[in-house]
Amino acid sequence: MAAFQPTAELAERRRTDTCDRLVISPSLTLQEAHASSRVLKPLADATRLRLLDLLASQTGPICVCDITPLFDQLQPTISHHLRLLRQARLIETQKRGLWSYYWATDTGRQALNTIRQLTQSIASTTSSEVLTRHGN
Repeated sequence: MAAFQPTAELAERRRTDTCDRLVISPSLTLQEAHASSRVLKPLADATRLRLLDLLASQTGPICVCDITPLFDQLQPTISHHLRLLRQARLIETQKRGLWSYYWATDTGRQALNTIRQLTQSIASTTSSEVLTRHGN
């Protein structure tokens, strides 16, 4: 889909002008938007993204006691972030004795790969738009 490019056809509107332009409704239903936001919200945090990346890069479950020292937050904060990732079904956990062990789910791994692709795509598009605007 090509990006919208404003043209001279867009006349300036005054406050007293009526809105008579036909606007297409969103294709995303309210339910779809809520479902998407429940998955995206936990991923919209740098610590949670790093936690998911850490778990996705492991060959097996790792103990929370091994996770906490890798981050600048205290254990209760790390546990909070892990809980949000678990509620979004991006990671799973199993309690063994006193400790909880965590691993990334297939959904979590797919989400992380999708985020990487999306951010790379946005970064490259943004870079090329900046170059185009500046005549390079």
